[in-house]
Amino acid sequence: MKHFSKRAVAPISQAPGTAIDPTGGQRQRALKSRNKANTIRNWAKVENYLMEVEKVHGFAKSWALRERLEQGDVSLDELMGR
Repeated sequence: MKHFSKRAVAPISQAPGTAIDPTGGQRQRALKSRNKANTIRNWAKVENYLMEVEKVHGFAKSWALRERLEQGDVSLDELMGR
């Protein structure tokens, strides 16, 4: 039978000025997953919105928004200001 010593464990070193996220980024990952799923589910609405953006602001702006939506960085509701 092994006996373990009761040594103090050294704290994890981190760069000064950075904070450790206690949830491990789970909230952000969940939000991105939810945004991706909603984008896929509402693809017709997304396409209509992006066509309107392209008409008003140009192709580059529309493409940048498309990438953000596909990556889950933003939701359609957030873009439309709801």
